[in-house]
Amino acid sequence: ARWKELARPIRNALARSAGTCIPQFINLSHELTDMLRSLTSGDGADGVSCRVCWSSFAHRFSLDAIGTTALGYNFHALACPDSTFVSQYHRVMRDIAQPLYVFLPVLERLLPRRRVVREIDELVERFLGVLRMKEMDKGEDSNAFTSEDTEMENGSQSRKLHY
Repeated sequence: ARWKELARPIRNALARSAGTCIPQFINLSHELTDMLRSLTSGDGADGVSCRVCWSSFAHRFSLDAIGTTALGYNFHALACPDSTFVSQYHRVMRDIAQPLYVFLPVLERLLPRRRVVREIDELVERFLGVLRMKEMDKGEDSNAFTSEDTEMENGSQSRKLHY
């Protein structure tokens, strides 16, 4: 199966990039806690504390964590919550998690959500664009290590991961 083919290079890549993943995660955690502390302590721009929508921060944190550690690309989701990429990511996550479709997946066949599928396809294409860009300019992230391991495993074939 395809997952077996990719499991070893991904596991190796994550192990090799752990030295950069952990500091990135710590930096993002500090950024998030500073933002939350500022919002809830009354230190905001207007001097008033406010309620926090945790799911928004969790999605933004996840996007930045995956981007900086696995892809070597900073989406700046925490710092720029209104960017088109972050907005599209939020919409897709919200639409995927619609309770009725989560609990009754058969609805996807009976009442397909064409708009949601288009939105997911567009988001996937944006992620693939990042991967293509990273393929040209490899860094010290797990994506670079995964591509490198896959090329080594396949010897002279030099087959790259199919995105």
